[in-house]
Amino acid sequence: MLEKEELSSITVNDICKEALVHRTTFYKHFYDKYDLLMYVLH
Repeated sequence: MLEKEELSSITVNDICKEALVHRTTFYKHFYDKYDLLMYVLH
């Protein structure tokens, strides 16, 4: 996703749609999109 658009314009809904997960599932694992980014980078 980051190859196509900037992080500031990506929403949690966008991430969930791309990953085929429900928002509830996302928030069980991550606080926000920045938390997800830190997880991916480490």
